[in-house]
Amino acid sequence: MQINRDYYNRIEPSRIYLATPSKRILCTLNSIDTDNVSFTGNANDISTISFTITRYIENDKGRRIPANGYEFVSRFMKLYVTNIGWFVLDSPVSYNTGTHEYKEITASSAQVEYNQIPLDTWKVNRGTTDSLEMLVDGNVEEIEGVEFAKENIKFYNPDNPDLSLTDILVSKVPGWKVGYIDNIPKTYESIENGETVTTSVLLADEVGTFDIDYSDCYSFMVQDFEKYFNCVVEFDYLNFEVNFYRVENYGRDTNVTI
Repeated sequence: MQINRDYYNRIEPSRIYLATPSKRILCTLNSIDTDNVSFTGNANDISTISFTITRYIENDKGRRIPANGYEFVSRFMKLYVTNIGWFVLDSPVSYNTGTHEYKEITASSAQVEYNQIPLDTWKVNRGTTDSLEMLVDGNVEEIEGVEFAKENIKFYNPDNPDLSLTDILVSKVPGWKVGYIDNIPKTYESIENGETVTTSVLLADEVGTFDIDYSDCYSFMVQDFEKYFNCVVEFDYLNFEVNFYRVENYGRDTNVTI
């Protein structure tokens, strides 16, 4: 998340816009109670924002007029918060005191949509006929009557997204794309013929195997995936990019301001 500052190094105030689920901006929400806006930002987890909006506002002449977007605020609509990013609305809670009508709004950062994507009986690099690498066109060869994958699915394969695990996962929610992939090699040590041999491997070239009975895409990415590759998955919900860092490099030379 990039926090914008003005000439005097002050944080620039954010505006909150209401948008459709497809991110078409409708209007600025102009009846927000600024005293109760609450934002909880998490570096690599879901962030939340909450506030209240009133049905009416007063114009310059002191007359009550309908507030922008009040009737359209509903579950799955989106919010665009300048300087911060995109959020998905939960169901608002409405109140009416007889003289005052308002809604309590809660929204989660846009990566929450990955929660809606199931991964049922999901296999990667298992060598079975239902494993993802075996389902890629042209990637299967037969040797002595047995089918094998020509290539495994790597962490990141920019030349072939079908064999790129990050591309497969990120593309499950339309509009998102793979962003930064950690480019600092990691050194591994092994013993060969009684001698220690070191090998440097880029994160992009790592290969993982998974056999998931049931999960959702978000839980898999921030649990099984992060644990297996010892990496951090960071969702940039302003630019709709997913960045990947090795744990030991996260926060170093990332150009990320939190």
